[in-house]
Amino acid sequence: RGALSDYGPHYFTPYRRILSRVPLYPAVGNHDYANQMSGERHGRLRFEEAYRLVHRKPAYYSFDAGPVHFISLDTNQAFHIDAAAPYGPGSAQDVWLRTDLAASSAPWKIIFTHVPIHASEDHGDHEALRRWLEPLLKEHRVQVVFSGHDHIYERTKPIEGTVFVTVGTGGAGLHPKRDRPDDPRFVARVAAHGFLRAELEGDDLRLRFLDKDGRMRDTSVIRR
Repeated sequence: RGALSDYGPHYFTPYRRILSRVPLYPAVGNHDYANQMSGERHGRLRFEEAYRLVHRKPAYYSFDAGPVHFISLDTNQAFHIDAAAPYGPGSAQDVWLRTDLAASSAPWKIIFTHVPIHASEDHGDHEALRRWLEPLLKEHRVQVVFSGHDHIYERTKPIEGTVFVTVGTGGAGLHPKRDRPDDPRFVARVAAHGFLRAELEGDDLRLRFLDKDGRMRDTSVIRR
């Protein structure tokens, strides 16, 4: 539920080897707001007194690394988290995002969120997120959106120039993989614990999804 006491056993201990040598840039999730069982006041307290204290990041932010402009967004109101940052046209997050995208001249633009924009699971108001974000993604030529939340790995074909990848496979119970041949958006689905490795070289972003046994279950190349 995002309590400060959770961070020792569930964050610093299991990730201590990674955190000692690799910078970590989070995207705030529903559990960081104490999930749906909490009200707006309690959720914001958890965010301020735990998440921000540990990560020292606001609900949405951006940074540059090499040729990439990264943007972390708060999409948790799509999962009915009242304490999360509002999104949609005219919201403070929307105004910030438009300004941020317009100011970047980076050749690569990558957004990461918690609640995904495209998903096969009914685990959030994805339609509302699509109505808000897709015009901006197309206008500013955002190549990739990475997300979590759904406990499965999914990758779409390019949709108006953007590929959407969900990697919610870090350890919680998996959602079943559903065969939906009538949904042409998705070109890969894997119901297995694992992680996504992304390597950028020039105009190519190479993606590899590896399961917990080290087997490569999906691979693709996104070309700028």
